[in-house]
Amino acid sequence: MPHPPPFDPSLLALNISGDLDGYTYYVNKNRKVVAYPSVPALRPPTLAQQIVRARFALAMQGWSALTPEARSHYNEACDRLCLCMWGANLFANLSLTDPGDLHKTISQQVGLPLVVPPDFTSGAMALPGPSASAVSAWIAQHYPGKS
Repeated sequence: MPHPPPFDPSLLALNISGDLDGYTYYVNKNRKVVAYPSVPALRPPTLAQQIVRARFALAMQGWSALTPEARSHYNEACDRLCLCMWGANLFANLSLTDPGDLHKTISQQVGLPLVVPPDFTSGAMALPGPSASAVSAWIAQHYPGKS
C-alpha cells in the first residue's frame, strides 16, 4: 500500500518523480503525488540486465553525439508522423531493434534526412553484450570531433 509522502512536493512547485530522501515518488492518474519507501535491490543485476542497460546507454551516447540539426530532424519526424515519442526514443528504438530499412522509410515519409543509427542487434553489438569501441567508432565515423 502506498505511503503518504513525508511532505507535499507541490508546495515547492516541484513535479516530482523518482527517488528523493528515501522515497520513490510518482504522480498517479489523478495527479496525486504517491510515495513508496525506496527499496534497494536485494541482489546485483543479472548479466541480461547489464546487457540491456549497456545497450541502452550506448544508444543514448549515439543520440548525444548527433548534431542539433540531426536531433531536430528526428523530433520533427515524430511530430509529422504523430508518434507518441520524442526523437531520442525513435533513435533508440531504431538502434536497439532490427528494423531493417525502417529509418529510410520514415525519412521518405517525412521528407527529412535521418542519420542511420548504429545497429546494436548484430555484429559487435550482438549478445552477450555491446562493445563500447564499436559505438565509439560509429560516432567518430559519423561525427568527427564529437567522440
